[in-house]
Amino acid sequence: MNAHYDINQAKAVLQGLYNRDPAKEGVAKISSITEDNTKICRIKYPPSIRLMKKEGNNDVEVIVKMYGVSCGLNLPPLKQKPKNNKLGHIRSLRQHVKLTAFDLEAFKDDLRRLRDLHARMDDSIGGKRIHPMDYLPYEGYEAVDSHARYFTDRSQAPYESDTPFSRLVDPYNILSDIKPDFFIHGADNWVEYCKETTEGQHAAIDPSTFKNGDVVEIAFACVGVPAKEGQHRLLLNLKAVTLINDDLRKEAERKKKEARTVQQGTEYIGLKRRTLYVDMDAPIHDEVSIGTSREATSKRKPPAVASKMYESSSFHGIANLLNTAAPGWGESVGGETGDAKTQTATGEERDEGMQED
Repeated sequence: MNAHYDINQAKAVLQGLYNRDPAKEGVAKISSITEDNTKICRIKYPPSIRLMKKEGNNDVEVIVKMYGVSCGLNLPPLKQKPKNNKLGHIRSLRQHVKLTAFDLEAFKDDLRRLRDLHARMDDSIGGKRIHPMDYLPYEGYEAVDSHARYFTDRSQAPYESDTPFSRLVDPYNILSDIKPDFFIHGADNWVEYCKETTEGQHAAIDPSTFKNGDVVEIAFACVGVPAKEGQHRLLLNLKAVTLINDDLRKEAERKKKEARTVQQGTEYIGLKRRTLYVDMDAPIHDEVSIGTSREATSKRKPPAVASKMYESSSFHGIANLLNTAAPGWGESVGGETGDAKTQTATGEERDEGMQED
């Protein structure tokens, strides 16, 4: 979520969901759980403590739901194999959802009922045996976490069969490829991902569709799993995630993009090209040596050898030709008498005049 997310509108949508007629609900709300219609049972396989209820002659696991805004997601599909291929890491891979409803009272009531259930389960195994519920808040608002691992140790569920992954959950076959034979994908690992089409009606969707800021429903089972030193930990074993409203999230994204565009427009300053030294588009008439002005170039004296050439009658015509082609050379050539001298590389003068026989 971003700063443009409309929290008040989200709370209004969530309140409408909590006000729905329970008779039309496929999965019961937490508020429907009482000590009279549920019981706490120890389960041997997989080893756990579970909330159960009677259905006919059978005990079945209770699954309940909560509404909220997703504020933390770790969902399939995996697009590449984990870099850490150790057994412990593969075992801990999970699909996870974090929900908040900001300061909505209906959501807070659900959290209070979860704490009551935690106390019931703790009392059922002797007290002070289940770790305290400790869900980190989201931006200061109360939140709840629900997850399900992708795998269960086969030895922990000897009566369960391994089931294939849904094509939406594992389209790249990453999970199937990294699963060792002594793991199964069982009942505690299966999560449904869907979208509510009409009230009470659902359609399967790609899990990657979900984004932070979506209004969702999560369905979960309350399970006490063994921890160290005979302790247990209460987890909300994720069973289904349902997308109900993504309009608020999309509107917040639109506003964020719009604000960014306006900000960029405000700070923009039109840039124009400025000529600093020369006009690079102007035609070049003649070549100028680096560090030499045009005037200095035009007054440069010809080599001293031209003087001797001028004195020689055999080269007189050539000198006139040079004087005509390059005005200024004539004065230099005609006004110079004697042998021209140049400096050697060592600074000494040497005679470059043409020796007459």
